[in-house]
Amino acid sequence: MRLLTSTILGLLVCCTTARLSICGAKGPQALRNKYNETGGGGLSLLPMWPELFTIKVYFHIITSTTEEHGLYHPYMLAKQMDVLNTGFAHGKYTPLRRAKFKFTLAGVTRTVNYNWAHDNPNDYKTDWSPNEKQYKKALRKGGYSDVNVYILSHMHEGELLGIATYPRAEPIRWADGIILLASTMPGGSKEGFDQGKTLVHEMGHWLGLYHTFGTGCGDGPCSCDGPGDYVDDTTVGNHVYRGDCTAAVNSCPDHVGYDDISNYMNYGKDVCDMHFTALQGQRMRVLYGNLRWKRWE
Repeated sequence: MRLLTSTILGLLVCCTTARLSICGAKGPQALRNKYNETGGGGLSLLPMWPELFTIKVYFHIITSTTEEHGLYHPYMLAKQMDVLNTGFAHGKYTPLRRAKFKFTLAGVTRTVNYNWAHDNPNDYKTDWSPNEKQYKKALRKGGYSDVNVYILSHMHEGELLGIATYPRAEPIRWADGIILLASTMPGGSKEGFDQGKTLVHEMGHWLGLYHTFGTGCGDGPCSCDGPGDYVDDTTVGNHVYRGDCTAAVNSCPDHVGYDDISNYMNYGKDVCDMHFTALQGQRMRVLYGNLRWKRWE
């Protein structure tokens, strides 16, 4: 949903966002819409890009004890990759022809560290917790076009599901990536969020998407008349939806359409999360191609 008349493309310079309990997004003041600032000369789709962007994924599993590593076995990681690729395969109105992402597992590390496993990366006034700095600097692999996923067994004691960095024009190399609560992977123990779709949601942020209910409002409410998520084909909504999709929601009745509660970028339970829109796909492709692709290789 976007209530401005210009393109969906924006230059993201923010750092993190979270799912379920706390939103770490800096708010709309942290976003600079390059299209508006330059009178139309903003980011765009470029012909030299490949038809399919292949993104390497590095999983870093961090647990409190050695025994806990057995809970997060190779089959679970393979299923998580399947869910991730399925999530980016289709849009609501059309297959994501403009997105064209494929994710491949490039490596897995396993670390036993109680403090790291219990990290709460959203509980600090600074951008990064001390533990987060340590494990990211120690474990990160690949370039800016690759995604590192730090899978914590007890992140914020299970109350924070995930947090991700947005693409940046001037990134901090070690800080980039996604932090994920381990029990959200397929077959995990996080009730309502155990199908692996939290990683799809966080990957949307890593590729440049905001929540469908808007930016800068934490857990809400957002404004029906604000900039929203800067995507034209998501419906207007100001409500953080936490349900199981059993009833329609219309938080902005003066605007056309019901809240898109089945979008991956809302806060619904995993059973709700089913799609990205076509223009969400285009936005991800544009931001990845302009800001991430082939950097630091």
